Amino acid sequence: MFPLSVTGTIHLKRDSFDERRTLLKEIGARLASCKPSGLTVGEDAVSFQGGLLRPVLSTNLLVPITRGSVEVLERPTEILVSYKLFFSEVAIAATFLAFFLAQAPVEWIPKPLMFVGFWVLLGGGNYLISALRFRAMLRRACRNVAVHGSSAESASSDLARR
Repeated sequence: MFPLSVTGTIHLKRDSFDERRTLLKEIGARLASCKPSGLTVGEDAVSFQGGLLRPVLSTNLLVPITRGSVEVLERPTEILVSYKLFFSEVAIAATFLAFFLAQAPVEWIPKPLMFVGFWVLLGGGNYLISALRFRAMLRRACRNVAVHGSSAESASSDLARR
């Protein structure tokens, strides 16, 4: 439900991956490099907490994402990487910022229209960019595991280049 969450699934060919545990470790390593406030790598899923109030750069992948989870499911012919992200902190921050920005002394634009415009720009922009960046990060993790397999050295060297 916009703007509080986004879900998605990436379908992978089964023959490209030896086991889902390797993929979970790779996703966990990539999320750990984003310095989440909490990270749990389990047997079937990775869960994490990000958020606005962390001592990281504003370009950090997890800043707009309050919390999320990634689940890796094995099927006979494919592996599914499903994720769910929550953006509640961004929604709250966008609401306050839009309210204050809408107080600008502009006579020709109604205040409610300014509020909605600023909210869509701030909240919707962060939502869209973060959802696309997170999906791209998952795709890179899947591609790295497909190419390098379970080699931890290749995963860490790939992360070090970023």
